[in-house]
Amino acid sequence: KSLFTGFIALAALTMTSCPNAENMVSIPQGNAIEFGTYVGRDAQTRASVFETADMQTAGFGVYAYYTAQSTWADYTSKNTPNFMNNTKVTWNSGTSKWEYTPVKYWPNNPNDKVSFFAYAPWQENTGSSNITLNAGAASLDFKVPSDVTKQTDLTWSSSEHMDETKQSISGQVDFLFRHALARIDFTLQAAVDQIPAGGTIAEGTTITLKKIVLGTEGTNGFYTGGTLDLTKANATWFGSS
Repeated sequence: KSLFTGFIALAALTMTSCPNAENMVSIPQGNAIEFGTYVGRDAQTRASVFETADMQTAGFGVYAYYTAQSTWADYTSKNTPNFMNNTKVTWNSGTSKWEYTPVKYWPNNPNDKVSFFAYAPWQENTGSSNITLNAGAASLDFKVPSDVTKQTDLTWSSSEHMDETKQSISGQVDFLFRHALARIDFTLQAAVDQIPAGGTIAEGTTITLKKIVLGTEGTNGFYTGGTLDLTKANATWFGSS
């Protein structure tokens, strides 16, 4: 048997919250903003191989908007995250804390609000990146690379952290990351008609798989690109192609 895996479908899965790891930090002293994470998984269907250990290695990205007295719904300048723009948060095994630079602090005015959105694994926003912020809203444009070896998983924070103030946060901003993609596995087994009943294939025989068709021949049965809404608790895609 040969096993082939690929993140080739932008099929949104409804996940149950079943954290398999928890990295908590102590309640911060002062007004510095600190983060904690959970990685959720479906109880029956693993959406991907991306786990907490992978996140600790790759880091996660944070977009944050300072909206002053406005709520997120009423905030009209969403084109550019003005507080944290794809800030990379990484795990420090020595201090057992998620860290980033430069450190951001809660606004001095207790009524001023900050809205946080996060995704993982972190990617630098370049022309070659397959994960980029969609200007004008808290959403990510995602593309599935045609090269299977370069395909990546995608998780996003399904915890809603809009209109947060220091008074509303107990110690840190906790992100619950869920999988936004579906993984399809293939298990292939050869049935060779030329082998007599009860016979076996000769040792060293090579069988070459030339093609796997998903959907209809000549068409792509799955989405290879779309935009993920970071404000939704369930995976919500739009503009898929």
